[in-house]
Amino acid sequence: MNARKKRDKNRRKARRAAEQAWGAADDINVDLAVKIIRRAVAFDPGNPALWNDQGLIMRQAEDYDRAAESFEAAICLAPDF
Repeated sequence: MNARKKRDKNRRKARRAAEQAWGAADDINVDLAVKIIRRAVAFDPGNPALWNDQGLIMRQAEDYDRAAESFEAAICLAPDF
């Protein structure tokens, strides 16, 4: 598999994982949501939207330090985000 196909596949995996994380968060299963959103970010670490989602879910989990780190990562990737 060439690099572009692999990158596209990882982006699709990341999107699906993010959707699952929000589903878990909506079902008040925050611990599962944290686990899934971390996996999503690992699939596509250059995506500021995923870092922002991770920050929101971490805030919901009351892990404010990691939420802040996630928001800072999103801003570093896209300063106008």
